[in-house]
Amino acid sequence: TFENIEIHKAYSRAIGCLILTEGIENFNMQNIVYKNISYNSALPNKISTNNMTSNSIQAEINNVYANGYKITRLDSTNFEYNSYANITIK
Repeated sequence: TFENIEIHKAYSRAIGCLILTEGIENFNMQNIVYKNISYNSALPNKISTNNMTSNSIQAEINNVYANGYKITRLDSTNFEYNSYANITIK
C-alpha cells in the first residue's frame, strides 16, 4: 500500500507499476493499493505488464488526485495500461 503521499511536481510518472522484462512469465502482482495520493505529473501513470498472458497486475486507485482532479475512471490522460492490468478506481 502506498498511502498519504503528496508529490508537488513529478517530471516523469507519479505512479508506475510495471513488469517489463520480456523473459518473465507466471509473475502476478496483487493487492497493490494507491490511497490518498495527490500529484502533479508531466506523464500519465503506467500500470502494465510485458504482454505475456501468464503475467498480471491487480491494483486499486483510491482517493487519488492527478493534477488537481480526482481520478474517477481510467482514461488515457491519467493512465497507460494493458489488458493484463486489472485496475479498480474507488
